[in-house]
Amino acid sequence: MTTALRVREHGPHVVVVTIDNQPRRNAMTRAMMAELGRLWESLERGPCRCVVLTGAGDRAFTSGADMSGDLSADPSIARTVNDALLKTRPYAKPIVAAVNGDCVAGGLELLLTAKLIDAAEAARIGLVNRVLPAADLMPWALATAETIAANSPSAVQAVKEQISTTIAVHAQSREALDQELGDRVRASPHFSEGVRAFLEKRDPNYT
Repeated sequence: MTTALRVREHGPHVVVVTIDNQPRRNAMTRAMMAELGRLWESLERGPCRCVVLTGAGDRAFTSGADMSGDLSADPSIARTVNDALLKTRPYAKPIVAAVNGDCVAGGLELLLTAKLIDAAEAARIGLVNRVLPAADLMPWALATAETIAANSPSAVQAVKEQISTTIAVHAQSREALDQELGDRVRASPHFSEGVRAFLEKRDPNYT
């Protein structure tokens, strides 16, 4: 199966973007991240007023970076990842995430403990807005996107740009530190052992 980002229009102003790498629980390869960064730029220039982002199949939204691929992160690759995640740039178009399965995400406690949590706990601590039965997820996401798209695009996009600019400025202020710490982690034997353990489906041995 070819990994891809699938894009389809839902009416005149809503676009659905689907992450499709089902054999690896929709993990994102570097090529997919580069494609996603370009897609955000294209959608921002076009008539789209709201995006619904989801994962293919019913097992995962995304499991993050594809651990079987290139895991290096020099500054140019870091920029590719940041563009895909809209981490360091403002973005005016609203995005509704229809999280339809496993989602490897942040949060300090989750990063430090590496614990997976269920949807109810994610809602309780504010990582998601609401929890719905699987059959209701996409209808809700599309209806929400249509409601957003029906409002004044100038006003909606101004609000979204203001919020995303605040987030981007904060991310940019710590970008050098993120790169330094990330390089240190990737150069460590613990990183190599963690990746090997993941690919070999065993517990890591951090000595």
